[in-house]
Amino acid sequence: MGMYRYILVLALAAALIAASIPSLHPGTATAAYAAAGDRIRIYFLPMDGEEALHDIVQLIDNSASYVYVAIYDMEDMDIARALLRAHSRGVDVRIVSDMDTFDEKSAINYLRRNGIPVVLDNRYSDYMHNKFMVIDNETVVTGTANFNERSFLRYTNNVVIIRSRLVALDYYYEFMEMYRGLFGGGNRTPYENISVGDAVINVYFAPDDDVAGHIIPLIDSARHTIFFAAFTFTHWGLAEALARAAERGVRVLGVMESWNAEKGEAARIYSYLSSHGAEMRMDANEYIMHLKTFIIDNETVVTGSWNPTYHAQLSNDENLVVIRSREIGEAYARWFLARVYPRPMIIVEAVDPGGRPVPGASVTAEELSSHTTVHAVTNASGIAVIEPREEWSIGSSIRITVSTGSFLGEASMTTITLKPYPQRIRIVVEDTGLLNEKTGAIIVAAAALLAPLIYGRIRKHLAPRRAPRPPQQRRRAEASHPTRVFPGYPWNDS
Repeated sequence: MGMYRYILVLALAAALIAASIPSLHPGTATAAYAAAGDRIRIYFLPMDGEEALHDIVQLIDNSASYVYVAIYDMEDMDIARALLRAHSRGVDVRIVSDMDTFDEKSAINYLRRNGIPVVLDNRYSDYMHNKFMVIDNETVVTGTANFNERSFLRYTNNVVIIRSRLVALDYYYEFMEMYRGLFGGGNRTPYENISVGDAVINVYFAPDDDVAGHIIPLIDSARHTIFFAAFTFTHWGLAEALARAAERGVRVLGVMESWNAEKGEAARIYSYLSSHGAEMRMDANEYIMHLKTFIIDNETVVTGSWNPTYHAQLSNDENLVVIRSREIGEAYARWFLARVYPRPMIIVEAVDPGGRPVPGASVTAEELSSHTTVHAVTNASGIAVIEPREEWSIGSSIRITVSTGSFLGEASMTTITLKPYPQRIRIVVEDTGLLNEKTGAIIVAAAALLAPLIYGRIRKHLAPRRAPRPPQQRRRAEASHPTRVFPGYPWNDS
């Protein structure tokens, strides 16, 4: 029983250790962030994408009076079916969207065919680019995400749900202007500085409310940090405000969608900000970083459909929400630094020639100019994460070496250039599995062959040895036993 108890204790300890190790998978979901007495809920996508979709459907299913949706693109059929269910039980459901994303197979056309009124902005080069839903003069859903699966489950986005009658009325009046056909202008937002729990909220719509004119003073008053992420960026007034902040000592960290930041005006602004002290990065999402978000001094969050572009400022129909809250600002800042702002990181995947992961392999990253190293070991999935040393500079050459520790094996290596964002490399460890099997077989065979010899040598070495007899005793023994032979002595020769 003692041995079984010992094994059980070891198994329980291993389970507890495994449970304490956090997952590195970027899609791991976490609970949405609730603040202001649960009157404001924040969803960081794609982490919280499934939960956000579920909660939006639940809000629609619980609606009693109306659900008004202003959305640039909607393809998600779970949301569409929820809207149709609400319409079927008598809730007033209306939709405003843009002709640019509308087609016969779209979810919006599905709703229109089933009796839900839809108004489309059919301007040629300007867009109804809003992303919001207002429910029962009580709840607003907004943020940077369109209502489709990729926006929630693959793209980097955020969704904000606010429970406030005054915030809902701001969005209600904007929706009704567009529903009546007034695009590209309208009345200014009626309610400002709305208290929601311990947060203060302001809502702005473009082009009605001069959105940039409200953001630039926030940047100019920043005291210590500005974090921002922009899908695209062509507004030089905002860029100059960010440069001024960096030059006066505010730490400015910016991320731009790589697809946009490598060309045109966005590329020029990226270079301009980098040369004026902002710590700029291109995003690391293999799909799209779709944010339009500023986090100022960890206490003010600016987010919505409004990209920092002149087109969004002057022509499109857009919405933006400014939330002043230390709690919410710090939550956004933690998310930005952990998930949005790319940091140098080398993710090494060790596999055998068959593509199977190689766990337990030793991984060494060496910076070739300083010869400083970082060591790691691959996990059960054959993955090791290398965090570069602070003194390693972007652009330096890093040699990655992977070794299985087998005395018959050779280390596999490659050299990469360090980038300012996570890099994933796959290294094939040649004949790893076969090599280890050979090693074990050779050791077993050698042990089987050598065991008798080793045993005999050890036994002979440990056996007690008799002291040799003096010559007189040997002669007496010969006399008493005349037939006995003593090999090696002369008197035995006959």
